[in-house]
Amino acid sequence: MVRYAKEIRLSVILDNEQDEMIYVPYLFINYKERATSNILDDKQPTEARKGPLTTVSFETEYASETPGFTTLAITFFWITFSLMVLMWII
Repeated sequence: MVRYAKEIRLSVILDNEQDEMIYVPYLFINYKERATSNILDDKQPTEARKGPLTTVSFETEYASETPGFTTLAITFFWITFSLMVLMWII
């Protein structure tokens, strides 16, 4: 069996307390195993090789906490909604 990295994800989160700083990045790796009989043999011609090739994905994720924005957006929504209802009644 051969073990390889099937999916790799780098997660970076911004630090809200210090400007232009980040928390320690996390690297998530999902491994997959394959039987050696399914690995391509370079000595054989291309047409006679066994097994399909595999796909590997790499993803980078940037995140930032926005607690102040959520509160502001909800407040703005309810004020706008109240004004629309009031205008509809008038």
